[in-house]
Amino acid sequence: MIAPIGSIYRHAQHTRVVNVRAMASEASDETTMTLEESMARRRRLKRRERETSWLGRKYRKSENTLHQRLRKLIKITPRSPLQDAVQPASIPLVASSRLFSLHPYLGCESSDEEWVKMIGTPRNIRRSSVSFRERQPLLTPRMRSIILYWLMKVCEAYAVHRETFYLAQDYFDRFLLVERNLKLGVLQLIVLTCLLIASKMEESKPLKILHLSRVAHGIYHVEEFRHMELVILRTLRWYTRPETALTWLKFLLQVIFRKEKANLLEQPFPKDTYMRSANLLDLCILDVNSMDIPYHGLAASVLCYFVDQGLVEKVACLPREHLQPCVDWLAPFMDALEDFGTVTQKVFPTVRREDQYNIQANLDYMSILDVAHKAIKGNSPTNDVEPLDATSYRGRIYVPGQGLTSSEDEV
Repeated sequence: MIAPIGSIYRHAQHTRVVNVRAMASEASDETTMTLEESMARRRRLKRRERETSWLGRKYRKSENTLHQRLRKLIKITPRSPLQDAVQPASIPLVASSRLFSLHPYLGCESSDEEWVKMIGTPRNIRRSSVSFRERQPLLTPRMRSIILYWLMKVCEAYAVHRETFYLAQDYFDRFLLVERNLKLGVLQLIVLTCLLIASKMEESKPLKILHLSRVAHGIYHVEEFRHMELVILRTLRWYTRPETALTWLKFLLQVIFRKEKANLLEQPFPKDTYMRSANLLDLCILDVNSMDIPYHGLAASVLCYFVDQGLVEKVACLPREHLQPCVDWLAPFMDALEDFGTVTQKVFPTVRREDQYNIQANLDYMSILDVAHKAIKGNSPTNDVEPLDATSYRGRIYVPGQGLTSSEDEV
């Protein structure tokens, strides 16, 4: 083995010496050449040195092989269904013009392109309260409110961002609209797993399964969380980056309060307006009827109570006849929230001061929701079975492989 390696080394050294001498002999001619010709000659000599050496041939071969592998991977990769989405025809797409637009310029793409992309993002399932009642007869609307309210408490305990909660809420609602007749005892595992997935998408330090297992008092094991995570992702078709109601709220606020030549990485809207509108959005998202309103319409309706409604209609591209019913529906929730009094911002010691307002805070939303429902229906809602009391259900709550739905003989 010593002789071949020595010969290869001597060959490489000889080639380098020859190339260096050639460069030295031609250095005198560079004074009479232009700069472009001189640089081109140097590139040719470098390429000749790389091609004549044994190490250069090996490097070039591996580089070409890697390039061919990447081309094969690109060819066999299926096209994403999001790329084939048909854009809504009601929204004009002006990509080439640089006319004044209410929507901010988002970098290399046109603001109108980004606007169409947000509205035209396909969803796995259409949100509807009627579909929710049909697919989950065992789960009442108040049970859903209690579960999401409890999830807010968990987010506040672990100082989770508000956007993480809204991602988990979207996963939870979409999962309920796909599956049928879910067991009541498995709802806590589902909503905690949705929070686990959302924290991986949004948080810099995602939540750990052991922390969520302690929240559930050790009822569910680590293997159950992992199995449920895969079940939820498959049910959602791995669509884990939807535009939530909070995303639309921030986007509309940023457009309304934007300034010329402002940095889009900074949020120029007033923090007080954002906190008040986010509290109203937290309250109305607990109501099951909010599933009948698209996220952008829900965010625009909330903003109408804090910003001029005409400006919101212009920015959100929603006519008054479509937006006004949603605004009227929110009126009892807004009155109940105002009767609750002023809300002081909570302080989280582990969070930076400039990021405090982005943490999901928890108010007494269930009491406020009861007041709003009493104003709407004239009576307080009935007390249902506690959906989070997992130990009260007969038999094992959830075993991987036995399914999530309840059988016909169960009471």
